[in-house]
Amino acid sequence: MLPGVWLGVAKSSSNSMPALAKWRDEVVAPTVAKFSELERFGCYTAFNLPQTLLLADVRSRPRGVNLRAPDGVDFASLSATACSEVRQPGLDDPTSAPLLYTVIFKVADDWQAEFDEWYDVEHIPMIFECKDWSLPRRYRLDRESGYTHLAIHYI
Repeated sequence: MLPGVWLGVAKSSSNSMPALAKWRDEVVAPTVAKFSELERFGCYTAFNLPQTLLLADVRSRPRGVNLRAPDGVDFASLSATACSEVRQPGLDDPTSAPLLYTVIFKVADDWQAEFDEWYDVEHIPMIFECKDWSLPRRYRLDRESGYTHLAIHYI
């Protein structure tokens, strides 16, 4: 299991995917490639919206990443620490799945232990009933994001 992730979301406010893709390929990808302890970097493009998600699996969380988006591109990023990963039995490389589903959410401190148990004991077995659901990873976020968890599902 990897201890960290850096996630960037870029949206074209002008609906210009070519400009967004150019910035992603010429600015973001080379910057992320310089992250120390980078394990894997992937780009995922929404099929129904002019946006792209940039995902870097890292052994240590990058700090101070400053990417300036061009006019017409809204960009936000965050980094998080992994807290659980469960692989669908029998899959060699679940991160090669063609779809990525992300969920960001908040769990109250008082409910954290109960949530962790529910997630691992009930939720994961339920989603694994779909054999195409290959790898859910859950991360803890810094408090300043306003959320506590990020879940990334490879499908």
